[in-house]
Amino acid sequence: SLTLGFRDIDMGTDTRAYLGAFEYNANVEISSWTVGSFEWGYVILNKILYFMGFSAQSILVVMSVFTIGIMIYVYYYYSDKMWLAIYLFIGLGLYTYSFNQFLLMIQPYLIF
Repeated sequence: SLTLGFRDIDMGTDTRAYLGAFEYNANVEISSWTVGSFEWGYVILNKILYFMGFSAQSILVVMSVFTIGIMIYVYYYYSDKMWLAIYLFIGLGLYTYSFNQFLLMIQPYLIF
């Protein structure tokens, strides 16, 4: 989760867009918010973190802890062999996929 959260802005295809959305939405009024390709929940999370004094990098840390935390919870609850579930998560490339499609990684785990 730390590697995912403290990555460089050039790591992953969407990282620059996430940080740009944070910077933009943090500095405009609520009536001027643009969601674009982002969900309202993500935009509201950006605003809350900005009001709490967090930086743009912190949105990556919060989202990575949330994503990996939900993943561990789901694997712990539904898997008899958690070590195998985590091995497959890394081995099948889902971990590296989470660098590119951050918000899409949360959605499957929220279904459970």
